[in-house]
Amino acid sequence: MKLKDRGGLIKASPCVVRVCEETEKCFQRMHAVMGDRLPHTSSLLPAITHTVLSVVGNKCFDYLSSHMFDSTVDNNHVFNLTKCIAHCYSTIRLHHLAKRTTFVISGANIRKDMSKLILFKHQ
Repeated sequence: MKLKDRGGLIKASPCVVRVCEETEKCFQRMHAVMGDRLPHTSSLLPAITHTVLSVVGNKCFDYLSSHMFDSTVDNNHVFNLTKCIAHCYSTIRLHHLAKRTTFVISGANIRKDMSKLILFKHQ
Protein backbone atom coordinates (compact mmCIF):
# COMPACT_ATOMS: atom_id res chain seq x y z
CA MET A 1 0.00 0.00 0.00
CA LYS A 2 1.43 3.34 -1.02
CA LEU A 3 0.82 6.24 1.32
CA LYS A 4 1.00 9.91 0.47
CA ASP A 5 4.30 11.48 1.42
CA ARG A 6 3.58 15.05 0.30
CA GLY A 7 6.78 15.01 -1.72
CA GLY A 8 9.27 15.30 1.15
CA LEU A 9 9.53 11.89 2.74
CA ILE A 10 12.59 9.82 1.98
CA LYS A 11 11.80 6.12 2.19
CA ALA A 12 14.37 3.71 3.53
CA SER A 13 15.63 0.87 1.40
CA PRO A 14 14.63 -2.70 2.32
CA CYS A 15 18.17 -3.36 3.53
CA VAL A 16 18.04 -0.48 6.00
CA VAL A 17 14.66 -1.69 7.23
CA ARG A 18 16.05 -5.20 7.70
CA VAL A 19 19.00 -3.92 9.76
CA CYS A 20 16.60 -1.88 11.91
CA GLU A 21 14.33 -4.89 12.41
CA GLU A 22 17.27 -7.07 13.51
CA THR A 23 18.37 -4.33 15.91
CA GLU A 24 14.85 -4.16 17.34
CA LYS A 25 14.92 -7.95 17.82
CA CYS A 26 18.11 -7.51 19.87
CA PHE A 27 16.33 -4.92 22.01
CA GLN A 28 13.34 -7.23 22.46
CA ARG A 29 15.65 -10.01 23.65
CA MET A 30 17.36 -7.56 26.02
CA HIS A 31 13.97 -6.44 27.32
CA ALA A 32 12.92 -10.06 27.92
CA VAL A 33 16.05 -10.67 30.00
CA MET A 34 16.36 -7.37 31.88
CA GLY A 35 12.74 -6.25 32.11
CA ASP A 36 12.25 -2.49 32.42
CA ARG A 37 15.73 -1.83 33.81
CA LEU A 38 18.13 0.13 31.66
CA PRO A 39 21.53 -1.40 30.91
CA HIS A 40 24.46 0.21 32.72
CA THR A 41 27.33 -0.85 30.50
CA SER A 42 29.30 1.01 27.88
CA SER A 43 29.82 -2.09 25.75
CA LEU A 44 26.12 -2.53 24.96
CA LEU A 45 26.10 -0.63 21.66
CA PRO A 46 29.14 -2.44 20.21
CA ALA A 47 27.64 -5.77 21.31
CA ILE A 48 24.32 -4.99 19.60
CA THR A 49 26.01 -3.82 16.40
CA HIS A 50 28.20 -6.94 16.35
CA THR A 51 25.15 -9.18 16.84
CA VAL A 52 23.24 -7.43 14.06
CA LEU A 53 26.24 -7.65 11.76
CA SER A 54 26.60 -11.37 12.42
CA VAL A 55 22.90 -12.00 11.72
CA VAL A 56 22.55 -9.77 8.67
CA GLY A 57 26.06 -10.34 7.30
CA ASN A 58 26.26 -10.31 3.52
CA LYS A 59 22.50 -10.66 3.05
CA CYS A 60 21.94 -6.93 2.69
CA PHE A 61 23.25 -4.28 0.34
CA ASP A 62 23.70 -6.67 -2.58
CA TYR A 63 24.20 -3.75 -4.95
CA LEU A 64 27.42 -2.89 -3.06
CA SER A 65 28.91 -6.38 -3.34
CA SER A 66 31.29 -5.46 -6.14
CA HIS A 67 32.41 -2.41 -4.19
CA MET A 68 32.84 -4.54 -1.07
CA PHE A 69 35.63 -6.55 -2.68
CA ASP A 70 37.43 -3.39 -3.85
CA SER A 71 38.14 -2.32 -0.27
CA THR A 72 40.28 -3.88 2.44
CA VAL A 73 38.88 -6.10 5.16
CA ASP A 74 39.20 -3.53 7.94
CA ASN A 75 37.69 -0.77 5.77
CA ASN A 76 34.69 -2.64 4.36
CA HIS A 77 31.97 -0.12 3.57
CA VAL A 78 29.12 -2.63 3.71
CA PHE A 79 30.02 -3.70 7.25
CA ASN A 80 30.63 -0.10 8.30
CA LEU A 81 27.25 0.93 6.90
CA THR A 82 25.48 -1.90 8.70
CA LYS A 83 27.22 -1.04 11.97
CA CYS A 84 26.39 2.64 11.58
CA ILE A 85 22.69 1.97 10.96
CA ALA A 86 22.49 -0.41 13.92
CA HIS A 87 24.36 2.06 16.15
CA CYS A 88 22.09 4.98 15.21
CA TYR A 89 18.94 2.91 15.74
CA SER A 90 20.27 1.66 19.09
CA THR A 91 21.07 5.19 20.25
CA ILE A 92 17.56 6.38 19.40
CA ARG A 93 16.04 3.34 21.09
CA LEU A 94 18.10 3.82 24.26
CA HIS A 95 17.09 7.48 24.43
CA HIS A 96 13.47 6.39 24.15
CA LEU A 97 13.90 3.86 26.96
CA ALA A 98 15.58 6.48 29.15
CA LYS A 99 12.83 9.02 28.48
CA ARG A 100 10.13 6.46 29.27
CA THR A 101 11.89 5.49 32.50
CA THR A 102 12.26 9.14 33.49
CA PHE A 103 8.56 9.71 32.87
CA VAL A 104 7.66 6.73 35.08
CA ILE A 105 9.92 7.99 37.88
CA SER A 106 8.89 11.65 37.77
CA GLY A 107 5.23 11.14 36.94
CA ALA A 108 3.05 13.26 34.73
CA ASN A 109 4.02 16.86 34.13
CA ILE A 110 1.26 18.78 35.87
CA ARG A 111 2.75 22.17 35.02
CA LYS A 112 1.85 21.65 31.37
CA ASP A 113 -1.72 20.57 32.12
CA MET A 114 -2.49 23.05 34.90
CA SER A 115 -0.31 26.00 33.97
CA LYS A 116 -2.76 28.72 35.02
CA LEU A 117 -3.49 27.10 38.38
CA ILE A 118 0.23 26.71 39.12
CA LEU A 119 0.94 30.32 38.15
CA PHE A 120 -1.89 31.64 40.30
CA LYS A 121 -0.59 29.69 43.32
CA HIS A 122 2.99 30.99 42.66
CA GLN A 123 4.59 27.56 42.27
